[in-house]
Amino acid sequence: MFSVFSNLEVADVEAPEDEATILSDLTASVTTVEGVSADTYDFDFSLSKEENSFIGMEGKNLRIIGSGKVQDTEFTYEVPVEKMRLSCDLGPAESTEILQYN
Repeated sequence: MFSVFSNLEVADVEAPEDEATILSDLTASVTTVEGVSADTYDFDFSLSKEENSFIGMEGKNLRIIGSGKVQDTEFTYEVPVEKMRLSCDLGPAESTEILQYN
């Protein structure tokens, strides 16, 4: 799962007044906290909205790491993530947008 969220490219950030690029070459990766192997980490999956209040997956105690440039100076960063949830909702079964694929 972590490979899906690895080395994501983030859009450059420009100053609104002169459109000079402030932040560039930004990347972000979701990974485990230090000392926890990504190979053994388990996300919590929920397939029942009634039991868990969502359908999707949830991870706890993760971090986002990345790098970028402020003007021409390179930097790295790390941000703790207490909880990350990816969820979906079910639409009506008769939806024409859904039926065209089913």
